[in-house]
Parts: sequence; structure tokens; C-alpha cells
Amino acid sequence: MEKIYEVTEANQRMIDWLSVRSPDVWHYIAFMLNWDDAEAALEWIVDQDDADQATISSLFWLAEPDYFLKFSSIKEIENWQINDFRFIKKIIDNWTAGKYKRSELRGEIIYSQNSNYLVARENLRRRKLPFATPDSIMNEFYGREPEVNFKDRTENSVELRELLMDLGTMTASAEKIEQAKNRELDPQPTLRGIFSTFRQKFGL
Repeated sequence: MEKIYEVTEANQRMIDWLSVRSPDVWHYIAFMLNWDDAEAALEWIVDQDDADQATISSLFWLAEPDYFLKFSSIKEIENWQINDFRFIKKIIDNWTAGKYKRSELRGEIIYSQNSNYLVARENLRRRKLPFATPDSIMNEFYGREPEVNFKDRTENSVELRELLMDLGTMTASAEKIEQAKNRELDPQPTLRGIFSTFRQKFGL
């Protein structure tokens, strides 16, 4: 499968960590990843057949697909935006092809009834992207909470906190790691606006 984003060393370390864990953990981690630095790790999740529909639907909305409604054709999209557009299209292509069969988890954005999500959903229902968007990806996923092993939670795993820090996400416990490793990291990484909801939810 064609890769959209470059896999940096930091992304590969996160991918290696995710690859030996469950789709529940992928869901848990997906909302912590920094979209400026962890695109390849996010794409890895999208590429997995076992990824939960709630995870993929949530990533679809976090990619802000309604932004691209203002373009009447793909040719109008600027080069620096094209990879994000291709990421959204990859999700839609995979979804339409029936790639994601697992549906057990709760969709965090939908569950929170986040105002940005509600506006985006309404915009997509009124207008269409340059490719067909299945209605099912807009479903509400009221499943269960992800089951995450104690040792795989940010508050308990130094390794996970380091992986996240290397990809631009500062966790609540990261200051101690930062001092120990004598790093200078931005304590306020650039995240999509609605990520603040998930940072609070997951105790970041």
C-alpha cells in the first residue's frame, strides 16, 4: 500500500510499539498523537485491517475533511495540503472497500458531541468532497471504552511517554523525563484545536 507520509525514526519507534499491541491501544494512543509530527504513525493505524471503525471514523473527523469542501477540484489544492487530502481519501477508500470490519469501541469525538464535529458533519451532509463519502463513516459509535493494560498507559509507562515526547506530545509526567534527559521540548506542541478535549480526557 502506498505511503503518504515519510516514516521518520521517531515515527518508526512508535509504529514498532503499536505493532505489538491491540486495536484498543491504537485507539487510546490515536488521540494523543501530534498531527504535525506523527502523521506516519497515524497513517499506520489507518492501514491496519484490525483498526476499529470508531478509531478510523474519529481520525477522519480529526483530519478536518470539511476544510476541503471549499475546493471545486483536486487541482485547486496546494502542494503543502495535498498529503492531508490524500490521507482523508485513503480513509474513505479503505472504508468503502470494507477494510474495517471491527466495530467494538466508542467514537470519542461523536460521544463528546464536540461542536467542531457537529459543524463538520453538517457541512459534509450539505456538500460533498471531490470523491464519494459513505454515510456510514458519519455513524455514531457508542461502543465500549478501550481496554488498555495498566503498563501501556501514559501515567505508568516511561517508554510510552518518551515515544510521545519524541513526536511532539508533552504528557503530564514528561517534565521529569525532560530533566533527566536534559532535553528542550516545547511544552505546548501544535495540535488540532479539538485535541484539547482528548488531552484532558486521557490525563495528558
